[in-house]
Formats: sequence, structure tokens, C-alpha cells
Amino acid sequence: MSIADRMAPWRPVDRFAVGLGNLAGGLVMLAAYTGASHEAVADRQIGWVDLGIAGLIVVAVANTGWLLAGRRACWRLRHAVLPVEPGAAWPAAGTTPPAVGKASGLPVAAPVMTWYHAPTCQMVAGKDVAPATEADHEGAGRRPCGLCLPAEPQASQP
Repeated sequence: MSIADRMAPWRPVDRFAVGLGNLAGGLVMLAAYTGASHEAVADRQIGWVDLGIAGLIVVAVANTGWLLAGRRACWRLRHAVLPVEPGAAWPAAGTTPPAVGKASGLPVAAPVMTWYHAPTCQMVAGKDVAPATEADHEGAGRRPCGLCLPAEPQASQP
């Protein structure tokens, strides 16, 4: 599974379900419209209107499921990035989390991460990370974090 597939908020089954639900609901509404349009008396159109409302409910349920699946995926991704153990407090803003690369000042990341970070970045607080050069991180397919904008310490000029 590629990174893009893991980052996608919807799985193929979610896409299929919303497509099927919208298609079914749309066909029911089309049948209701067609049936009601052939009836000249309003009393005989009520049943078709009820059928159209049922089709609208099917579409609404399918789209609500689609949105909830995306919300669950975002929740999972957020907790994959910011894991917190039950009862643990979030790191306070402005605090310096303990990180392996803090002493060297090199950017840090874990082997499963797709981003590399400054050692003081809140995104790596409490995680098992290792320091490496930017070239090493980029060679492993990682990109710099957009929040902390990590950079290697520059050698002082004489």
C-alpha cells in the first residue's frame, strides 16, 4: 500500500458505497418523478412523492456515511501523528520535548515517518526518533515538516 493510499480519507469500499447509495437513491427519485408526472390527480401523486422522499433519504444516508468515513480516517491519521496514551497530558506549547537528536541539532525522524522534524518539534514529542542529516532523510523519502521547518545547524564561519 503506497503512502498516498494510506493518506486517502476514503477507502475503495467507501467510494463504492457512496456511489451505489447515490445511484439507488437517484433511480428511486427518478422513478417517483416519472410516476407522479403521469398522474393527473394530486391524490394519486402522494404515493409517488413518498417514494421520492424515500429516495432522498437513501441519498442522504449514503452521503452521511461517506462524510463519517472521511472523518474517521482523519481521526485515525491525526492519532497516528500525535499518539497520546490514555490519561497523558499533551505537551505544553513552547516546551522542549526530549529527543535523541537534540544534542546534535540534526533533524530527527522515525523509520516509519514520512516527514522529518527539528528535535524540538511538538510532532515528535515522546516518540522514538533518530537524528540524521537532511540528505539522509530525503534519501529515505521523507520531506521537511511544514510546522517546524527543520534545518541542519550551519557550521560557524571563521
